[in-house]
Amino acid sequence: MKFFILATCLALCATSGFGFSVGTSNRCNIINKVTGREQRLDCLLDPEAVIGPYYLPLNISRVDIREGKAGSLLNLNIIVMNSLTCAPIPNAIVDIWHASYDGIYSGYSAEGTAGETWLRGIQVADSNGETNFQTIFPGWYTGRCVHIHIGVYLNGAFRHIGQLFFNDSFTQSMRSIYPYSLRTEVPMWNTEDGIYASSAGASTTFDDPTGNPISGMSAIMYVGVDPSFVADGGDTGGPGDGGPGDGGPGDGGPGDGGPGDGGPGGPGR
Repeated sequence: MKFFILATCLALCATSGFGFSVGTSNRCNIINKVTGREQRLDCLLDPEAVIGPYYLPLNISRVDIREGKAGSLLNLNIIVMNSLTCAPIPNAIVDIWHASYDGIYSGYSAEGTAGETWLRGIQVADSNGETNFQTIFPGWYTGRCVHIHIGVYLNGAFRHIGQLFFNDSFTQSMRSIYPYSLRTEVPMWNTEDGIYASSAGASTTFDDPTGNPISGMSAIMYVGVDPSFVADGGDTGGPGDGGPGDGGPGDGGPGDGGPGDGGPGGPGR
């Protein structure tokens, strides 16, 4: 979870009327629904990151995005916050996608997965800005540390495109858990990943998930979004290099084109 502070947001949190409280250190707190503990709420704007070459405008609304893919269950609670007012953003559309345990993305012929849709999905935030997904702990692949892609769509445009990360120690601990134990490739360290560094990855790194990899884990992330900002996702570098397009999940799909005709691109996926 993020550990930065924005003084102007703290005052707004204290008076926002959304159930926030001011802690003993004059910080804005909220109840963590995963742990049940009161914790600090970060109002800072989340950093943007490249959308990557494997975004697809599928707009499949569902909680469980696994489609039977092997891997340790990960329940994600993603809460979208207005970085200007520190209030939740209801009806924001959260889109996530990530690699399978063996480092493969669905939906691309270069990956041998054309027409498949696993580990992709969208959810509409409730009145508290909350969305919930059931997925698996992502796998790793050459050139990237473990990550989850996220896009937040609101009022006709992507307002945030980012990536969420895990602590290196937690990722390393997953190497002994089946089916990740089948992997011979060693995960890249976060600090070795240029995208992690360029997108302030430390501020979008999950606290270590609670639970355990055998029976299931849970993790939570607050995502700070400026509702007036239009995100472009940068250069995708491969399939899908048309970007998120000019539509959106609320009006027929984030893009009216296909995945593009580029190749698999470089490590920025």
